[in-house]
Amino acid sequence: MLRSLAERGYTIKMRKESNYSMLSNKDRSSLAGEFYTLAELYKRGHNAFITLGKAKQIDIVVKKNNKSLAIEVKAKMSNAQFLPKPVSDNDTNKIWCFVDLYAKDFPNNSPKFYLISAKDLRAINKKRLNDLEERKQETGREYNSFSLQDVRLSDLTKFLNNWDLIDKELT
Repeated sequence: MLRSLAERGYTIKMRKESNYSMLSNKDRSSLAGEFYTLAELYKRGHNAFITLGKAKQIDIVVKKNNKSLAIEVKAKMSNAQFLPKPVSDNDTNKIWCFVDLYAKDFPNNSPKFYLISAKDLRAINKKRLNDLEERKQETGREYNSFSLQDVRLSDLTKFLNNWDLIDKELT
């Protein structure tokens, strides 16, 4: 592509790599997850838009008729847990899409998508809190605040490829 543009008389200036601010692995997995999710939404016939920025509240917006739905994408490229922000009571028109990019044979294997509503994510968080409280009672040790937020793949298995949730939320 660059060669064909140059052959047509366009001037192409490339910056040295050192001038770029390199993306962290977290930023790379976030962007990859968002674009994979967006591609899957388009493949399934949805009218979707990605939001760009560093400190954004919504990653993707899906529109149907006069309704819109916010999607918060959380992706990982390791066997670490997902760490979404706590679900607030205002998150009524929002769903979460957890994208698992971690696989030994990736990129030959497609990412796995887990779509979950605010209500179901709150239930997972509540169960996590109860489990940690029980563990604290048994061991006497405090837990850190990240333990409250982490979402494990075992929590999400029933939400694998739950794409129907989008249509359900938009009707």
